[in-house]
Amino acid sequence: MTWLAQQFKSWNRIRCSLRIEPEEFALHKGRSVDVFRIAQESLTNIARHSAASAVRIRLQPDDRTVTLSITDDAVGMSDREMNDVNSFGLMGMRERAGGGEAHWK
Repeated sequence: MTWLAQQFKSWNRIRCSLRIEPEEFALHKGRSVDVFRIAQESLTNIARHSAASAVRIRLQPDDRTVTLSITDDAVGMSDREMNDVNSFGLMGMRERAGGGEAHWK
């Protein structure tokens, strides 16, 4: 995740901070790929659509789940855009996160 945040910052010239709590933890290999791809798609969407100047990434595992939070200082998306059936990037993130179990804000 550190590499992704650094690459995002250098490629897009958008400030990007990363906070991982605790700093050392292990995820199942399949789940770590899912988390990375969700973060990657989120950052791609931010770079393409948001006009953000700063992004904050937070990754926090607990006993049974992992929470990935990515926020920016841009205007955001409407509910209509969030639920657009042609938004394949968002659809892929939801599928990777476990479908109905994900909470999208």
